Amino acid sequence: MLRSQALIQTKSFDLQGNARHDLRYAVKRCDNEGLRFSFMPGPDALAAHSQQLREVSGTWLQTRRGPELSYSLGTLSTLTDPDIIVGLALGASDRLEAFVSWLPVPARRGWTLDLMRRRPDGTYGVMEALIVHSIDEAKRQGIEEASLGVAPRVIPAGESSSSTDRALRTMYWGLDRFQRSRTLQHFKAKFTPRWEDRYLAVPGASTLPEVLIALVRAHLPPLSAATVWVRSALGSLLRPGSAKPSPA
Repeated sequence: MLRSQALIQTKSFDLQGNARHDLRYAVKRCDNEGLRFSFMPGPDALAAHSQQLREVSGTWLQTRRGPELSYSLGTLSTLTDPDIIVGLALGASDRLEAFVSWLPVPARRGWTLDLMRRRPDGTYGVMEALIVHSIDEAKRQGIEEASLGVAPRVIPAGESSSSTDRALRTMYWGLDRFQRSRTLQHFKAKFTPRWEDRYLAVPGASTLPEVLIALVRAHLPPLSAATVWVRSALGSLLRPGSAKPSPA
């Protein structure tokens, strides 16, 4: 198992119970701050808020110390697709506080969360509130399932594990993109979703290093120094009797 996908059934979703206390607080705080939430197709959002979308996205990327991902999802360029729904959180004077984008999943009558960006100085809880309102909007549009996307598997350092688990841990710890896996899981867990496991099938353990590096290349080119170290570490971990290399 490589990752788990967080799924929410829109018809049964509500804010009741202790597990969703943080969500209730976030929604109430944003209401008290006078934030407005609106939803529209991607091209309409670009036409109305292009400059602010790029500003918020650029600021968010700077705080993450990383470039825009280059895989098929996760870039502002996808908002030109009219099938993508954009959720906006707007404050005073139409200041864009945060935005999300949702991709259609027709086979499951669902949406899946793609972009998720906010201002560092935005209202506390704005992202939680925006996703809550998004789920309500999905239900209003007849969408049955909302996916919050996948979170990398968290493998505790002291856990007895196979060479594959050790290789995955090395990749997650060695790359900036995966060092936030615990934070990502914690955020999505606030919505108490149903977790559905996702698996990676490979011909054999010997091919795993190149497969994992290919995944990294697809999401975060060009290769960084950390990625080069991870490649070496993965190869060593999966060779019997080899010592684990130490990062510089």
